[in-house]
Amino acid sequence: MKGIAVAAAAGLLIASFISTGTTRAQQADPDKKSKLTLSEVEAQVVTLQGQVATLQTAVSSLHPDDFAVVNSAGALNRGSASAVSATTTSTGDYEVTFNKDITACAYVATIGEIGTNPPEPGEIAVGNVGGDSDSVSVKTYDSTGTSANSPFHLSVSCP
Repeated sequence: MKGIAVAAAAGLLIASFISTGTTRAQQADPDKKSKLTLSEVEAQVVTLQGQVATLQTAVSSLHPDDFAVVNSAGALNRGSASAVSATTTSTGDYEVTFNKDITACAYVATIGEIGTNPPEPGEIAVGNVGGDSDSVSVKTYDSTGTSANSPFHLSVSCP
C-alpha cells in the first residue's frame, strides 16, 4: 500500500513537471511554440522544489515499520531509529524497547542470524510486555520447544 501511495505522488509530481500550460492563442495556432523566459523557468523550478518538499513529507509520513535485529546474547545489533535497546532476562527471554508507544501495533519475529549465516532451527513467540507500552517480549525456543538463546529479527508495524 505504501508503494502505491509513493508511486501516485511521484506520478503527480512528474505530470506537473512535464505538462505545459498553453494560452488560447497557442491553442488556436498549435504550430506556434511557447518560449519561456528565464524568470518563468526560475518560477517553475521554485514551484517544483515546493512540490518535491511536499512529496518528501508525504513519503516520510507513511509510517515505516520499526524493526530490531538482536543477537543471541540479547544485544541490539541494528534496528530502525526507534529501536532503543534489547536485553535478555533469562534463557530465551528477551525484551526489545522502542522510543514510542507500540501497544496498538502488530509484532512479527523470526529466528535469524545477525550476519549472513543461516540460522539454527527454532521457534519464536512475541507479545506485549505487561505494563510497558514501549517494549515487546520475545521468547525463543529450540526445535524441541525448550527455551534457548537465539538471534532474531523483529518487525513492529503500527497503524
